Amino acid sequence: MFEDIDIAFHDVDIAGKDEFLSQTETEAVAHGRDEYRRCEVLSAKSLVTHEEKWSHVRTFIRVTTERRRVKKDPETHKRLYISDIEDLSAENALAITRKHGSVENRLHGVLDIGFREDECRVYAANAAENLVVVRHLAVNLLRSVEGMSDGIASTRQEAAWTDSVRERVLCASLK
Repeated sequence: MFEDIDIAFHDVDIAGKDEFLSQTETEAVAHGRDEYRRCEVLSAKSLVTHEEKWSHVRTFIRVTTERRRVKKDPETHKRLYISDIEDLSAENALAITRKHGSVENRLHGVLDIGFREDECRVYAANAAENLVVVRHLAVNLLRSVEGMSDGIASTRQEAAWTDSVRERVLCASLK
């Protein structure tokens, strides 16, 4: 599928035709850098080589991001996506793909930093899956505590050391 998408966009780029369903560009300054984004949406009709396998795919999306920092070379990243939305606008596609990144920051980042999940080397039977469930429950409990201004990692550590904080965390879900 990746090759199908990459070839489809490459063919449009080479042909120089405006075959995109939609395209948009944005520029912004964030986190001390200039960010330029270009989003292009292409119809997947007749471009998928294994149609029976990918019958639900309606559009291909390419997001090219360039970040420029002071006194550093620009960084360019290209990401490819698929969608089952028929007439997807580039503006909506860009918004959807940006929200996808927030999942990484909101949950996986917390698990990686607060629980050091990437360092876990548990592989026996279904132990890894069980630990994922326990970690997700713990994150939800820690987020439900009102009045805790510290991050998940420090709240977790404080709950391990202090009975009153641990009680607040455990009782927060009962409210």
